[in-house]
Amino acid sequence: QETLIFSIRLRADGINSGRSAILKAATVHEMREWMQAINLQVQQAKKLALAQKSCINEVQDRASALYHSNTVQCIMAIGIVSSYLVSIANAQLVPPKGSRQELQMKQIEIFFTVFFMIELALNMLGSWMKVFLQDPWNVFDAIVVLFSVAALVPSLRLPGVSVLRLLRVLKMVRLFKTLKHLRILINALCASIKP
Repeated sequence: QETLIFSIRLRADGINSGRSAILKAATVHEMREWMQAINLQVQQAKKLALAQKSCINEVQDRASALYHSNTVQCIMAIGIVSSYLVSIANAQLVPPKGSRQELQMKQIEIFFTVFFMIELALNMLGSWMKVFLQDPWNVFDAIVVLFSVAALVPSLRLPGVSVLRLLRVLKMVRLFKTLKHLRILINALCASIKP
């Protein structure tokens, strides 16, 4: 015997924010009619959305898919770890003013600033404004990139900006959020330590 109760999950980015609706039909025939009507409405809504989709929406969808792809996320993780290691090396070595090492460290800083600017631009394009600003990590990234750019502009001479650029090191924490398998491993390790 078929069950007469079924659930419909609504779109996460829609008006009802991904809520589920539980429906109960009086008969199997009524349930099948509802399912057919719902499926028809879904197909029509998809066609309408596709017809209304602009070129900008297409670019945003592609940028979002690219940004959230495993390849780009792994490249970003490597960039974050590399930036972290360079910051440690720079703090330990403290190259003398005007030396070749100082120039190389500045070039590396410029590289990482551009690298993180590209990441931020791709993320902003893929999840334009409302979605972008709802994630605190995105706001944090924007602030870090802003301070990194400000530290590279010699005419600004803002006090403490180079220290604030070290906030980039906190991106390491983001890796635990981004890399699901790493987060699972660390959670398991932490759980095994607890008495």
